[in-house]
Amino acid sequence: MEGTDIEAYYLRVKVKNSGKSVAKRCVGKLIAVMDRDGAGSDKYDPMPLHWVGTDAEACPLSPIDLNPDDYEYLDVLQTMEGKRQAFICTDRELRGIRKHLNPGQHILHITVYGDGVTPKTQYLSLDWRGETFKEISMAMHDEVRQAKDWIKRDTAPRSP
Repeated sequence: MEGTDIEAYYLRVKVKNSGKSVAKRCVGKLIAVMDRDGAGSDKYDPMPLHWVGTDAEACPLSPIDLNPDDYEYLDVLQTMEGKRQAFICTDRELRGIRKHLNPGQHILHITVYGDGVTPKTQYLSLDWRGETFKEISMAMHDEVRQAKDWIKRDTAPRSP
């Protein structure tokens, strides 16, 4: 019996250690899912995200060490051909909360923590129509206000 190939798409963010020492036991977390106006949803709880190259089946997900000027990718969302949902790349722990994202305009609050390092927070604004990540519009921001402004500007009608 022949297998069927299903194309999967990942939305990843690059995390770089810009410090002068090793960032130990780094963990990326999705803290909140917000709508385009920055209002949070109580359908989501904070949850860990998966580092590329680590065991996706581990529970809890494995932290990583980042050397100075080194970087790694953090899986945030994954979708597959024919699906109209994006799945949050988190562990298999049953939480009784939503672990997928429907198409639309969202702001994702992501924070990376590590032993002895200052947590780094970014806001990922995205406009996703729901087919694949090929047509997604997205940008990273330091503040929620910037993410809200970007979504509104990115989706405003454009003059010809």
